[in-house]
Amino acid sequence: MGLGGVDDTSDWFVWTHSKHNITKGIVSGDLPENGPGFWELYREDLQRARKELCNNAIRLSMDWSRIFPSPTRSIPAKVVHDKRGNIAGVDIPPDSMDALEAHANQESVQKYRQILTEVRNLGLEIVLTVYHWPLPIWLHDPITCRDHIQTTTRTGWLNQQWLNSRSTRDLLERPSEI
Repeated sequence: MGLGGVDDTSDWFVWTHSKHNITKGIVSGDLPENGPGFWELYREDLQRARKELCNNAIRLSMDWSRIFPSPTRSIPAKVVHDKRGNIAGVDIPPDSMDALEAHANQESVQKYRQILTEVRNLGLEIVLTVYHWPLPIWLHDPITCRDHIQTTTRTGWLNQQWLNSRSTRDLLERPSEI
């Protein structure tokens, strides 16, 4: 994060801005919007990686909450589990892919396309991390997890069952402590 491209729909943003977390010293008070600013400075950063550091590859990640700042649970997808309950695969029908494309924040999608095009133009290989920590607040609310882990449903990867049991309205509620 950093500079003008702040994403306030991620659990990390919410966690780092919690007055309770800052007061108690749980977080340092360093805010994501004061970070290095890759979202705006990607051209310079990528050129530096290629020309000054002589890299031939770059690791990038996609921020789920930038692409989907609101819930996608209404879009059909079949999750296949193995005998231990782990996700073994996901089947997303073509109609659902179209619905996801329509639901996505197109400004963020376009920005990621610009970044990836610049990577390719510089001859860098892309090492893409699909998930690198932050989750959308509609999927994981770190404040209610901190304060009410036994009763909250927005626990991110901890609980997949909530997808079928809660309304979109419940998912979008934001805690008052933030």
